[in-house]
Amino acid sequence: MVTTRSIWQLSPRFRFGGRKFKRSLHTKNAANAEGRRCRLEENIRLVESGRLEVPMGADIPLFLLSDGKIDCKPIAVQNRTISTLFTEYLAGLPQESLEADTLYTVRIHMEHIERILGSRFSVAGLTEAHLQNYVLHRSRESGRHGKRLSPTTIKKELGTFSSVWSWAVRAVYVARPFPNKGLRFPKAREKPPFQTWEEIEGKIRSAAFSICSGSC
Repeated sequence: MVTTRSIWQLSPRFRFGGRKFKRSLHTKNAANAEGRRCRLEENIRLVESGRLEVPMGADIPLFLLSDGKIDCKPIAVQNRTISTLFTEYLAGLPQESLEADTLYTVRIHMEHIERILGSRFSVAGLTEAHLQNYVLHRSRESGRHGKRLSPTTIKKELGTFSSVWSWAVRAVYVARPFPNKGLRFPKAREKPPFQTWEEIEGKIRSAAFSICSGSC
């Protein structure tokens, strides 16, 4: 997250939001430098957890290093639940923007997400670990015809969640990208290679001939 060579380093380098930054701590005192470095790390953790939001257009290093003496005050993230987020998303859809079948599928996906994560789960605290737990939970459930749910279906459900999340980012309801990087899915069953009708008939005749030969 934040790297420093020692508490004497007065211009720490750190990475935030995929970008690298370097900013002077404006002190020559070792204790003060260490205190500001710790505040920097803590503020990054607060932003990553969704408890603190970087104001639009803010000087990121100044914001993260500040102890409140900045022109742009931190914006507290509204505590939206998954249920509220999904409800607002569906309510904001333009009429007939989605086909009836697509909308039906989206609602089914949302029901599974609410059921497993909890309708009162705060989206501000969503992490990769929560999504990985969702994948694990769903992979143990049955799908159609009593068969184990396929990884493709789980990915489609999270794809719906990701679309809602992107909308929430644009609406400034959440401040972070959807935390789905690095998710692991169960291995999908390999489908048999494509065969023409002639090839299938040939294999059936060959199998029938082998059975006949063995029993005759």
